Amino acid sequence: MSNLFQCPLFRGLTPAETETLLDGQYSVKTYAPGEIIALQASRYESLFIVSEGLVRGEMTDTLGRNAVIEEIPAPRAVAPAFLYATENRLPVTITAIDKTEMTIIHRQHFTLMMQKEARLLINYLQSMADRSCFLSEKLHMQRFGSIKSKLARYLLELSQKQQADSFVMPHTQQELADMFGVTRPALARCIGQLEKDELIEAKGKTVNILARQRLMGL
Repeated sequence: MSNLFQCPLFRGLTPAETETLLDGQYSVKTYAPGEIIALQASRYESLFIVSEGLVRGEMTDTLGRNAVIEEIPAPRAVAPAFLYATENRLPVTITAIDKTEMTIIHRQHFTLMMQKEARLLINYLQSMADRSCFLSEKLHMQRFGSIKSKLARYLLELSQKQQADSFVMPHTQQELADMFGVTRPALARCIGQLEKDELIEAKGKTVNILARQRLMGL
């Protein structure tokens, strides 16, 4: 459970301060790989935080088709925005990918925690705002162009924001794949192709644009 204290919701708080806020009003459950943690459309009345492991959020439509929405690693909260929704039902089925430990805090107690600690409230609001930005970017990326053109636009926009040809991407490959609406292997192949064509150089999350005009041409 030590990873729980590293959750962005508790940023700026010491482990001791977090424990005081929790006041023992939480439960911890463990799940084996492949085990379903919560079903799509089920009521979401307690905040789930992945304190150890990795989970997947998967959506199923009325025809039975599945789509992986995102993977959520520790230590992150699961669907925090839906906790306070009028229709507070999970939009996805949550499944453990690795052996997973989940810390569960009931909504009523989490509300009291935010009333007691402004830093927790600010962190929660910031997570909602960041999530809104992420979903906005994801919608934009999914709507326009091929994988290669989406990636080129993303890299050029980052370069412009940081005013440098060499920069660190703020998203992981999985997050980018989710934003673009593609699989991670497909995204990795696209990055590899841009490197092969000598348009970029990529080492981990660090990218160096080698041929800006050619990248803009995509």
